[in-house]
Amino acid sequence: MALMGESVQGEASAILGTIDSIHAGYMQQPRILQSPLPFVNTLSDSEALNLSLPPSDAEILFVLHSMNPFKALGPDRLHTMFFQRISAFSLSSLLLCGEEKTGRLETKGEMGVGTSTFVIRWINFLTMLLAVAVIIFGVWMSTHHDGCRRSLALPVLGLGAFIFVISIIGFLGALKNSSILLWIYLIMLCFILVGILVFTVLAFIVTNNGTGHSTPGLRYKEYQLQDYHSWFLKQLNNTHNWEHLKNCLVKSEDCNDLSKSYKTLKQYKLAKLSPIEAGCCRPPSECGYPAVNASYYDLSFHPISSNKDCKLYKNSRAIKCYNCDSCKAGVAQYMKIEWRVVAIFNVILFLLLAMIYFVGCCARRNAARGHSKV
Repeated sequence: MALMGESVQGEASAILGTIDSIHAGYMQQPRILQSPLPFVNTLSDSEALNLSLPPSDAEILFVLHSMNPFKALGPDRLHTMFFQRISAFSLSSLLLCGEEKTGRLETKGEMGVGTSTFVIRWINFLTMLLAVAVIIFGVWMSTHHDGCRRSLALPVLGLGAFIFVISIIGFLGALKNSSILLWIYLIMLCFILVGILVFTVLAFIVTNNGTGHSTPGLRYKEYQLQDYHSWFLKQLNNTHNWEHLKNCLVKSEDCNDLSKSYKTLKQYKLAKLSPIEAGCCRPPSECGYPAVNASYYDLSFHPISSNKDCKLYKNSRAIKCYNCDSCKAGVAQYMKIEWRVVAIFNVILFLLLAMIYFVGCCARRNAARGHSKV
């Protein structure tokens, strides 16, 4: 046994001596050939550091999607395809959010600008310019002599100020990489999204009712107030609201300009009038008043209808049919058309803001990661 132990120990010593001699001979080679083994490629310092870092989300998703969807079940008893499906959105969000480093390396104290942070910064810079333009427009409206336009100055100024405030918060949050400012930005943007969604749904509900009635011999339609949503009826039948709208209609000179647009009675009868022109500038067709020209009717004829609008119409430039229900119906139809356009625009705006909100979430997450690594 003693002889066997000495033999094994001798062989081990011989092997170690051989390894030492190989290393000694290798270290004496020129530096250009230095390598642990001459036939093996070595890793650079950056590659070695990369291997020591934990895997990124993108690498995990890449490996997940390279696996067989129906491989053996895991401990959770779920197929790989389940995780591949639910990670599809995560993969797209990762590409949009962007990691805050171009590779897996980042130097201590230095961090690249993420794609999401860059996008949020420039979007809010552009909206700041837009807000300044809106505020300037509101100031111009406030100096206008027309009371109807001047009454819209305050809402326009408020809208411009609100856009400017939320834009400056988002811009500074992305510029300073501040997680707190981005949180405030996202909360305000969330309220805007909810407000747009609620307003759009209500707009589609309110504008769902009301259609015009065709009249033989006329190219335009006539409108009746009772056909519209109760919200329109409440607003238009309010004395204060209608007096303000009526004053604006009188000042607009739309009715008085009809005689300038249509020189002959034939041109006027073939005209395609707007809802307000059809309801406010002329008596309802059922009254039976013959038209002398585009702005004057022969009221000596007894009306053939019991509609109260027939007695309310006057040829006076300041009266016309501004007190008629047909005029209110024309305004309701005009508001319905405008609200539908706004509602469709809001749907597009909601989708765009939702994308901005998503990118903002990525920017906030990147900012939080950046502060946690410092």
